[in-house]
Amino acid sequence: MAKILIVDDDPRQRALLQFQLAGAGHLGVLAADATEAIPALLKDKFDLVVTDVEMPYLSGFELAEAVRADPKTLHIPVLLLTTRNDDLSWMRARMLGLPFLSKPVSEAAFLQAVEKALRPSTKGLTAAYWRAVERFSAASGGWAADEVRGALGDQQDGGVDVAAGEVRHR
Repeated sequence: MAKILIVDDDPRQRALLQFQLAGAGHLGVLAADATEAIPALLKDKFDLVVTDVEMPYLSGFELAEAVRADPKTLHIPVLLLTTRNDDLSWMRARMLGLPFLSKPVSEAAFLQAVEKALRPSTKGLTAAYWRAVERFSAASGGWAADEVRGALGDQQDGGVDVAAGEVRHR
């Protein structure tokens, strides 16, 4: 069960998402906007933030940037939901590396996006990280790097290739 912060200024949308998450075995915690979400994120531990884009005070994009700017919340993935279906919003989400769903979204598509966001990601694993894994692996008889590669390679997003100290996503 994942603990997921739902941030949306529409109380009906928050309730619907919370209901759908509960049906999938997750706990949805509600926040009406970023001014409620940020203190909640700093106070409690969450596995995912699902946020609307268009909200008062701070947009979902700005909330996502705030989540990534704080070392305490940097690790939390963010999923964007919006009624906007324009190229500019989609491009901004892609530039920030954020999944972007247009409302209305089916329950199946929403839950699929949530499950994907909750899976461990190889994105952001740096070449320095892989060099450290390789050094540890050499010191431990070679098993560590193979274990890490095997665990990450089983992911549906294609895993990673490690060559010459570089991480390349397939």
